[in-house]
Amino acid sequence: MAKKKPRRDQPRRRRQDDEARLLPPDTRSLERAVRELLGASSDESSSQGLAQELVELAYAQGDSGARARLAREALRIWPDCAEAYTVLAEDARSSHEALALYEKALAAAERSLNPKAFAEDAGDFWGELETRPYMRARFGLARTLAAMGRSEAAAEHYRELLHLSPDDPQGVRWLLADALFELERHEELQRLLDRYDDPSPNMAYARALLAFRLEGDSARARKALEQAERSNRHVPEYLVGNRMLPGDIPEHVAPGSEEEAVSYVTCSLSGWRNTPGAISWVRQTLGLGLPEPPKRPKAAWKTLRQALLRLPQEPGEVWEVDAGPIAAEGGARRGKPAGWLVVVANVTGHRLLVLDGRAQRPGAAAVWEEVAGAMRKGSEDPHRPERICVRRKEYWTQWKKKLQELGIECRLCDRLEEVGPLLERCPSPAGSPHPHAAGEAQPIDVGRLAALPQDPLATWQADVRRLPVWLDGIEKPQRPWAALVLDVAEGVVLGHNLDAEDSPDTMLWRTLAAAMASPTVGKAHRPGTVMVASEERAEALRPRLEAIGVATAVGPLDAADAAFADLARHLTHGEQETALVDVPGMPLGQVAAYFQAAAEFYRRSPWRRIPADTVIKIETDRPSRTPWYAVIMGQSGVTVGLVAYDDFESLRILFQQDDNEQGVRAVSALSITYGEEFELAAGDLDAIERHGWPIAAPEAYPHAMRVNPGYAVRPPLAWELESLEACLRALPDFVDRNAEPAIVTVPVAGGAITMTLSLVDMTTQGHRREPRRGPGR
Repeated sequence: MAKKKPRRDQPRRRRQDDEARLLPPDTRSLERAVRELLGASSDESSSQGLAQELVELAYAQGDSGARARLAREALRIWPDCAEAYTVLAEDARSSHEALALYEKALAAAERSLNPKAFAEDAGDFWGELETRPYMRARFGLARTLAAMGRSEAAAEHYRELLHLSPDDPQGVRWLLADALFELERHEELQRLLDRYDDPSPNMAYARALLAFRLEGDSARARKALEQAERSNRHVPEYLVGNRMLPGDIPEHVAPGSEEEAVSYVTCSLSGWRNTPGAISWVRQTLGLGLPEPPKRPKAAWKTLRQALLRLPQEPGEVWEVDAGPIAAEGGARRGKPAGWLVVVANVTGHRLLVLDGRAQRPGAAAVWEEVAGAMRKGSEDPHRPERICVRRKEYWTQWKKKLQELGIECRLCDRLEEVGPLLERCPSPAGSPHPHAAGEAQPIDVGRLAALPQDPLATWQADVRRLPVWLDGIEKPQRPWAALVLDVAEGVVLGHNLDAEDSPDTMLWRTLAAAMASPTVGKAHRPGTVMVASEERAEALRPRLEAIGVATAVGPLDAADAAFADLARHLTHGEQETALVDVPGMPLGQVAAYFQAAAEFYRRSPWRRIPADTVIKIETDRPSRTPWYAVIMGQSGVTVGLVAYDDFESLRILFQQDDNEQGVRAVSALSITYGEEFELAAGDLDAIERHGWPIAAPEAYPHAMRVNPGYAVRPPLAWELESLEACLRALPDFVDRNAEPAIVTVPVAGGAITMTLSLVDMTTQGHRREPRRGPGR
């Protein structure tokens, strides 16, 4: 089973430099040596020279407080020291503070330059040491504007920087490309890409993204993406979120390295995230699997053996274990299997214990972990079987001694009666014969079924449902269908099937036919009645069943419900996430309203127009509800959504300290993050499909949760989901009104909520302005 990737739902305070890719190395600490070499060092006795000395000393300081003290002293000596303002801006506590300091730096740099320099040195501005403070100040100002959502102003500065220094040693072209993506200036972006014959991943992946924006999944776009992958093969895994970006960007990179990939994605991910379908397209085109689950520490064999020996052993119980290749049509890439499936089944009890999708062929050690886990957590009553049957010799060789120590027989078999047919249903890659291949599914012999003996009093329950697991490694992640057929009176499963491609009705009919002709228990026979869950399912089966003399009925499937629930519990190892539709006391209409609000919030993308460090205080007219402190996420593209804290103090600590583990564990908040389909609870996915609830983009499935102190996560309660819905509806308008304080009334599933919205200045812990009443929506 593919598990969810870890989330980073709490925004940490980040310096402005952390939001940009690692650009060409900062040369400031080397420039003094260059000046001395050229005989152009500053007069250390002058105020300008003394200020320059202090700034150069500040560059070498690792402590931000020390840098700030030296920079302020430099400004006291020489008020036009642009580099001192830049040092202060780089360590600013907020984007607004950084913006003001960069503006002062740029103005000071302009005053220090001869006005003729802009005409005489244009085209080689970076080549003159005297002009570099100006270039750095304007560069920092542009990046800050971009981080604040002011892409138009940022792009104008980037254009002028390229005019002054077309050779672009600062890497301005990469940032201008990001700004043009944000502004959807695709023609200008194409001219920029044509202008620079740049083989770096920054430009190569920009070409691929632009082609996808203009043409969708075209041959040209796919070719551009494959070329970009060759420029740096590590980028796609970070783009789709299979690998998490580190908290700190690397200081040095090499072409094609993982560090280069991190530096590109850190800055340019937002362009991909703000292109509907782009992330899913990368995953599908390059055949990337699902994120790998976090690696669990392996217990030493001595410790594991003692734990397993303490489990009771079920006499006579037999398990089967195997793994086989899987592929959807066209799912194999470069002739290799698109994925592997690990299956562990209790043959005696006719129960599936493990169904785990893997991107790569699992070795004997990996499959053994699944077997040991099935003993310890694979059922409500953990126990050891008496025998384990395998078909692969490597399993038998490596497990035989361990199982013998556990009192379990390990038997090598030519064919596995339960697991073999299940793996046969998984299509194999072309040109790679499946170890269990038995050819195409044979036509059902209706005449033979009609000739089977019939028990007119027997009632079977039959249903087909999607499993709460995802198969990894195929071209597009899929949730397979599972069909079960049960004899209610006997309490046994007579047939089961697993498929990712057949239609549900066809799959259920084939499973019913197999259960009659070759049941897992007993002799072949027909029932008197087959009961299904809905009239639609009955209509699909009735003509086929009537042809063999079997009646069809619609009714509650208690036995089938219990069997599917048991199957889901085993497949998810008891870790299945609770869906919103399954939260006690949660009205279905309220969940529907939440999905509608979440889709509209994503379409309006308010994170594109507000700085990442903006905190919005939300007060409501509902009694006993503390104020919320909301942060809109998505500016960097790493995590898109909204988090609403109910504890101002823990939020303040998060903003003041980088990577503060204590602050993170003290968080109490409501959160909604957007991701791909496989990140949502299975029950909610089924409800979306059944009711037609809106999803704004393939990467816009909204995942709501409540985070309590200690990072204990659960789904929100009804009133909490209503609060999230209100925030989703109110905040885009608030952002569009330039975050002017307001009192608004917004409709929610349960009526309407009046909200007071205002900004909180985290540097002073106060409010900026008093709210005024605004229009409702």
